[in-house]
Amino acid sequence: MSTQTFNIVVTGDICINSLYWITAPQNSNGLNWQTHLNVKSVALPGEALLLAKLVALATKLEIRSPQEPDLNTIPPKDFLRSVAEIDFFPAMPHQETGSKVYRLKRLLGFVGPATGEVKLLPIVNDDANAAIVIVDDENNGFSSNDKFWPLALKTPQKTPLVLYKMGNPKIDSPLWKTLEKNHINRTIVIINSEDLRSTGVNISKGLSWERTAQDFVWQINNSPSLARLANCRHLIVLLGLEGAIYYKNEGVAESHLYFLPYASEGSSFSESQGKMSGLTSCFVAGIAQCIIAGDSNNEELAQSIGEGIRQGIVAAQKYFLEGFGNTMAVFAIPNETIFMKNDCKFICNEHVQDVPIRYSENTDHWYILKDKSSANLAEIAYNIVKKGVEHSLQFIPIAQFGKLQTVDRTEIESYRSIQNLMREYMSTSNTTRPLSIAVFGTPGSGKSFGIT
Repeated sequence: MSTQTFNIVVTGDICINSLYWITAPQNSNGLNWQTHLNVKSVALPGEALLLAKLVALATKLEIRSPQEPDLNTIPPKDFLRSVAEIDFFPAMPHQETGSKVYRLKRLLGFVGPATGEVKLLPIVNDDANAAIVIVDDENNGFSSNDKFWPLALKTPQKTPLVLYKMGNPKIDSPLWKTLEKNHINRTIVIINSEDLRSTGVNISKGLSWERTAQDFVWQINNSPSLARLANCRHLIVLLGLEGAIYYKNEGVAESHLYFLPYASEGSSFSESQGKMSGLTSCFVAGIAQCIIAGDSNNEELAQSIGEGIRQGIVAAQKYFLEGFGNTMAVFAIPNETIFMKNDCKFICNEHVQDVPIRYSENTDHWYILKDKSSANLAEIAYNIVKKGVEHSLQFIPIAQFGKLQTVDRTEIESYRSIQNLMREYMSTSNTTRPLSIAVFGTPGSGKSFGIT
């Protein structure tokens, strides 16, 4: 199908993002209010409204979606609003000086509509023959109100490809039941790992890519909380901005891990760089972009989804770096370069690696290192000395702690466990006992270096 004939519908929950920031006094001799700190604000589209903008930017197609209201004139309590404070943060990771951009400093909370009932919006020029339907379900009313659902989901015999962005998962909603009954074979569910964890699904975070991946496979096979998600033909779990798991079940279940070798889940950007809303929406837009491109090239859907995961991870990282820009007076969402594959100033699609997840009773010590490299450890060590770390270890997970680098899964998990223990101890204000760590090893084994 030509991309020109693709009818895409994007809809879901509606939210307005109200952002506030503080500026210096306008002058010292004017009116009283001008001599104090000033608070400025802007209203921006969120949830389905933001997702529609991002999909349009990624695909360069006209999107059928709810019409965005005039955000500067609508009464404050007509729609659900999220309220957040923004501030300047370093544009690039691990950089305290240089250019800065606005990002979220803290989420203050939500302002509900005056009636208590969340307001939704109809799809403009809805099309029952839409090829792709993209839904942003944040459990804010859309999933239980079929009046606003796309015609392609409600019309019998229609089989659109559905990208279902599921936030705050509620798998007993009327919308989920409809998808499960009529569209499950053509539905791609995208969910954030933190949302899964919030429901009690025990998936480790940041110890190693192998541990997180195998935890997921165990949970999808055994957890009652994931029993219905396990029936999905296509399920994508986003692991921060650094990775994702693609679970495919077309008779035989299999899972693939997509990851950045030099990072762990949540490690790319520190708390000192602020936060951004809409990162998962950006990821979904990247997937839609590659599915459309893959269809025109007669690719298998699974292949397009894999490319979309790479594109989504890269786009989300670029989106974070762009932030809200460096001047809110001319802010636009977002810079179109985040979806350009040839723009590799920070990260490229080729940086994102993938590997089948190995899990059985005998694969507790699965190493991506062994799957991604035919060389033995001695050869890898030789190549590191001769060619350098970046050339020799560009396809496998690597962890760095100061000057210590390791590719051994056991060492990575051990060091990160200690790191987490230290961070937890430092963040606790009422501790009365010191944190004590004993280190054992033969002379020359690296005890002092590791401790440092």
